[in-house]
Amino acid sequence: MIKKLILLLKKIKTVLFGEKIIQLPVKKIKVNQVGYLPFERKVFMFTDINKNMNGVVFHVVRLSDHKAFKGVLGNIIVDKDSGDKNYLGEFSFVEEPGEYVIRIGDEESYPFKITPDKYRKVFYTAMRSYYLQRCGMEINDSITGVSHGPCHINDAIMESEPKGGKITATGGWHDAGDYGKYIPTAAVTVAQILLMYELSPETFGSVFLDIQKEKDNLHLPDILEEIKYELDWMLKMQDPKDGGVYFKISTNEFPPPNIAPEDDDSICYCYSKGTAVTANFGAAISIAARVFEKVDQDYSDTLKKAAIAAGEFLIKTNDQILVHTVGNTGAYLNSSVEDDLLWCYAELYCLTGNSKYITLIDKYWVEVFSPNINWDNVSFLAAYALTSCMGIPTERQNYIRDTIFQWTKSIKNQISLNGYRSALKFEEYTWGSNKAALAYGVSMILAQKILGRNDLEDEIKAQLDYVLGVNPLSKVYITKLGTDYVRNPHHRLIKSKGILIPGLLVAGPNNNAEDGFYSKGLGPKGYVDLFEACSCNEYAIDYNAPLVFVAGYLFMINKN
Repeated sequence: MIKKLILLLKKIKTVLFGEKIIQLPVKKIKVNQVGYLPFERKVFMFTDINKNMNGVVFHVVRLSDHKAFKGVLGNIIVDKDSGDKNYLGEFSFVEEPGEYVIRIGDEESYPFKITPDKYRKVFYTAMRSYYLQRCGMEINDSITGVSHGPCHINDAIMESEPKGGKITATGGWHDAGDYGKYIPTAAVTVAQILLMYELSPETFGSVFLDIQKEKDNLHLPDILEEIKYELDWMLKMQDPKDGGVYFKISTNEFPPPNIAPEDDDSICYCYSKGTAVTANFGAAISIAARVFEKVDQDYSDTLKKAAIAAGEFLIKTNDQILVHTVGNTGAYLNSSVEDDLLWCYAELYCLTGNSKYITLIDKYWVEVFSPNINWDNVSFLAAYALTSCMGIPTERQNYIRDTIFQWTKSIKNQISLNGYRSALKFEEYTWGSNKAALAYGVSMILAQKILGRNDLEDEIKAQLDYVLGVNPLSKVYITKLGTDYVRNPHHRLIKSKGILIPGLLVAGPNNNAEDGFYSKGLGPKGYVDLFEACSCNEYAIDYNAPLVFVAGYLFMINKN
């Protein structure tokens, strides 16, 4: 399969008129290319489909002085999804900081570090990337060299009622590789990062992101300052007359691939309100009101008022499901709205304590809580909310805890059977598979909090290892981290400026290859590092959210 992929890359290179594509080799030795903590469990995978490598000696070699440590490979682990035969190597006994490689015969891994700074580096880089996604302001970043003028600063035209009117909805983050801004992805993104922040405000409140802060926000921790930039935009998307929330701000068509944000002067449109959109907004803004209450009471009050207004809009529309209009850019059409409404009313109850929301929670109760947190299914976030506040009926909380406990047993078993310790099933190698892998990590963190346990730490860490190189392609699916990192993401700002933004997680292996730039049916090997391959190589703000959460959590529990 790898040979087919390499041949396909060569073909694409010719089609693209000689555009330079850097394709580093797939290594048999798969390591976390960012590195390992001195005292954590350290494992890697060695792939060999022909020989029995059980008991074969490997060497962990420090590059500064060539000091070598020996270990032996363990039993074979067949990864049925990729067809790889892997052997697990453990080198937890190596604790001295430094830069290393692993060698087995003639094979050598990509270099990695043993460093106490590992999780902080991943967290900082991924979280700081949101600053470089800002819309509506000039960016001149001395750290990365990313620079562009103010963009998309004109009012948007109302695509829906009042049709032809205008709305001032500047600011916020560019959603993905395009310059649109969408409430569903914004809501699930800020919600996850704020829930992470709540786990340890003292830890995350002291993290500096080296961002340009607005004068009025100097009192805020950097993470909350960055989140507030998105929240301010979200608030502009709410209709003050009825509390309903508009879906998106976007041009009629996706902009040209190489256009810089400040040169994208096409008319932007504001698309109609929707039930799921308003519910997602209400839930995320409720969490924000709770978090900001401790650092900015006035802003918290504004957020609380907006969240309640969104809930009232939903109550008044009752069972009438409003489907937002989509135009020709991102659609984000929900398969169901029950989980969105449940999440919204759960968070509103946690925020206000108003018993009327208990009735609505009963009305929109769901029996299954999907651990694959995403804009189309937020039921696991609802479950976390319902077990985090007082007053929810005991039978409801017990049901959730029993259900989550059974899931933790199944996911632990599923990961143990995967040759790369990934939580993904074969059918989940679709659009956004990397997000799904890390979303499982987030769900495991939340599950531990719900159950008052901490027996999934190794499985959580494995999902981060997976996107940092312990995967069938030995690829780091994040820009500018490790050695074989993503270099050609589907991202217009990067394409137009020629500067790679660090810390962007791309969609990842996609068995369906909808863009047609690589072969279908490759499962976890269905990936190509090519701008045009948007089905596997586009970034999005909601992809980075679980990356930030998982890396932040591991940084938090290992910070000492």
